[in-house]
Amino acid sequence: MLLSFGVGWFMNPGFKWNAGVKVIYIVTLVSVIVSLIIVALFRNSFDLNSSVIDILVHYSLRVFVLGMVSIFGLSVAEILKHKKVTIESEDNENYVFSPNTSESELVINEAKLKAEKIIFEAEKEAHNINDRKTRIEIQLRELIQTEREVIRNYEKEDGTSKDKNVE
Repeated sequence: MLLSFGVGWFMNPGFKWNAGVKVIYIVTLVSVIVSLIIVALFRNSFDLNSSVIDILVHYSLRVFVLGMVSIFGLSVAEILKHKKVTIESEDNENYVFSPNTSESELVINEAKLKAEKIIFEAEKEAHNINDRKTRIEIQLRELIQTEREVIRNYEKEDGTSKDKNVE
């Protein structure tokens, strides 16, 4: 049985799971048929106290159990291989999710540059708004000054024209 387990174990790297199981099933089936033929031909050499059918079943089950032990060895090797692959992939995933310090520094520097750019644009917009406000205030003062002069000129003309009309 140990030899059958070892055969299944060592078949895994070469045959993989699907092909290995097929090979073991075929070999087991052929072995059962060959053992049945041998037992049928040489039944006198086997246990004399048992019937032929008992002997056939007994040796067929022996070969079948050995084949199943081989499949068990193949499956244990496959499970261990998948466990190793899973552990390696988990290690790789952990590596991917934990960024290096240089990568994190690059991300932080990029965020700082974007923040500085946004602040610069906001300050530039605020400066433009203040300049427009100042220009509008200057234009309003000039307009008010011009209106005052127009009103003074109008009052002077009104006053001189009334004086002329009174004489």
